[in-house]
Amino acid sequence: MTGWKKSNLSRQCERQRFSKATWIRCSGCGGKGLVAGMFDSSPSAACIQCNAAGWIPPDGQPLAEHEALLLLRTQLNRQSARVHQLRRRTQPPKEKTPADDYGNGRYSGD
Repeated sequence: MTGWKKSNLSRQCERQRFSKATWIRCSGCGGKGLVAGMFDSSPSAACIQCNAAGWIPPDGQPLAEHEALLLLRTQLNRQSARVHQLRRRTQPPKEKTPADDYGNGRYSGD
């Protein structure tokens, strides 16, 4: 592989993997992805410096829309899995009743 292709691939990997250690919080929106309108009554608008992602990759170029969507979706999936994992840990174990065996085919009858 040539040096250009290898460096381009590593740059793409850095852009697709979010890390607070290497990514820069956008100075325009403070990492929120939205900026306030000119007047208090106007709604917030998407930040144009970071393309509404809130963060800028190590190479300094804002993410394209499809890259931001992919990044946000993977982050959402990770956080959702973490929430489900924490819920399973905090829920008390379910007590087993004789009726539970009946529906599972283990009923031995009278």
